[in-house]
Amino acid sequence: MKLQHKINKNTIAGSQEFLDNHSEYQEYIPEIIVKTLDELRLIKIKEVHSKYKEIISNALELYSELEKSTFQSQEDEWIRWNTDNTISTTIIDVLATARGIDRLVLLDKIGNNVLSRITLVGEQQAKEDEINACTTETEINNITI
Repeated sequence: MKLQHKINKNTIAGSQEFLDNHSEYQEYIPEIIVKTLDELRLIKIKEVHSKYKEIISNALELYSELEKSTFQSQEDEWIRWNTDNTISTTIIDVLATARGIDRLVLLDKIGNNVLSRITLVGEQQAKEDEINACTTETEINNITI
């Protein structure tokens, strides 16, 4: 989304960069509302959060509420097992038995899901870092989400 500038006979809403590049409006406009770079960054970061929330929501739609209620326990067991593969994985063992699959297959599936989610978090944080490094409105506008 490109950041928009609202122009009418009473107000210009835009960044200082916009106003610096369009001084012809200043003599006609009695009030100038300027968004700071921090405000523009925050708007873009909210777009990033919204996009990644949508990605996770879409992925979670594939699962029932009952199944989702076990995700944290599965993740906790996988993390402990990934650190020490000799520990007991009671919840995962019961799930694997009920599904008729080997526990190692289920552990692999759970691990892939955990790592995929962590990767998404890393991608989101990288976008936030990119936005926070911007020094102009144009740079912020050029970031695709």
